[in-house]
Amino acid sequence: MVFSDTKWRIIEEVSKSEKSLDSLAKTLKTSSANISQQLRILELLGIIKKEKTGTVFKGKPRVMFSLKEDIAYIILASKDKTAKKLVRLTKGELASLKRIMGE
Repeated sequence: MVFSDTKWRIIEEVSKSEKSLDSLAKTLKTSSANISQQLRILELLGIIKKEKTGTVFKGKPRVMFSLKEDIAYIILASKDKTAKKLVRLTKGELASLKRIMGE
């Protein structure tokens, strides 16, 4: 599983804060239909979660999207082994990866 540019950008946006479908489409400069399709895939993979807001006011989003949990997509490429895997992270693992990534 290698993510498309659109999926990576969605993940990046929702990692900052909750976003509506329309705000993602506007930020990523693409159609709501395209974003909706990508969100469904990311939700099925367990990366994104959606929450209904209960809002019934015109112009206000009824569904917001955010990261489900802290994850890492790991690719291993060595002379004797290649692998890729999506893994859930503990707080300690997340802190370690942030240090490795220079954050």
